[in-house]
Amino acid sequence: MRSQSNLGNVSRGNWGTGTSLRIPLGEAAFHRMMTLERRRTSRSQKASRLMLLDMSERWTPDVDCDCLHKVLVALTTVLRETDVIGWYKDSAIVGVLLREVETEDPNFFSET
Repeated sequence: MRSQSNLGNVSRGNWGTGTSLRIPLGEAAFHRMMTLERRRTSRSQKASRLMLLDMSERWTPDVDCDCLHKVLVALTTVLRETDVIGWYKDSAIVGVLLREVETEDPNFFSET
């Protein structure tokens, strides 16, 4: 599990974007948010999307966090306040829960 000291280095401060970074939820909290969102979408019939970013080959908590910083800066600048960032799999896969995304374009999200 990710230690708060490693996460603190990633999440504190302002990384030149004019916006403070959003702290990713821990794995258990993020999975709980996904469960709650699945229930909400069942009731409201408004779609949500889950985006997964595999960081396992580019970042580890014991090594330089520059790659993770860049990802969090990019996400922080484009995500809405209602979207949720968290660890889908601790120290390996960052998840982004995009709430109430409605699009008819089947290529809006694609695997790269």
